[in-house]
Amino acid sequence: MLVSLSKRITTASATNLSNYVLTGPSGAVSILGAAQDASQRNVVLNVATMVDQIAYVVQVNNLTDQTSRGNVIASNSQAGFVASAYVPVAIGNPPSGGQTVVSNGLTITSSGSAIGGTNDQFQFSYKVVSGNFDIAVRLAGLSLSDTWAKAG
Repeated sequence: MLVSLSKRITTASATNLSNYVLTGPSGAVSILGAAQDASQRNVVLNVATMVDQIAYVVQVNNLTDQTSRGNVIASNSQAGFVASAYVPVAIGNPPSGGQTVVSNGLTITSSGSAIGGTNDQFQFSYKVVSGNFDIAVRLAGLSLSDTWAKAG
């Protein structure tokens, strides 16, 4: 899972597993590892299996930013989320977008300059499946920014 923060965080505090608590409907979920991404604003937590479409809460403590003041995050800061088996991927760094888990599905939002050519920009979500399966997609809206706007 990804913990996104507004400031760059020190490596020592970001990778300390005791700074994180993850809970779900059955109680605590094991946190197996923590690593910063290149931006140092995101921490990737390796956690035990979560259940798709179930609500969880992550609590963080003692994260210190890299400013000269070394600010520490407020104690017991929490964020709730719903787990998703789908992996969101931003292609070509679109200006905005992402996915939100909703009842029995996902809402995927995106923006960007084009799909096709050499500067693709869009949001994509996927999960690996095997064997026979069915999937339904419903396009709820498309803002016609230009004649060539695409969705699907």
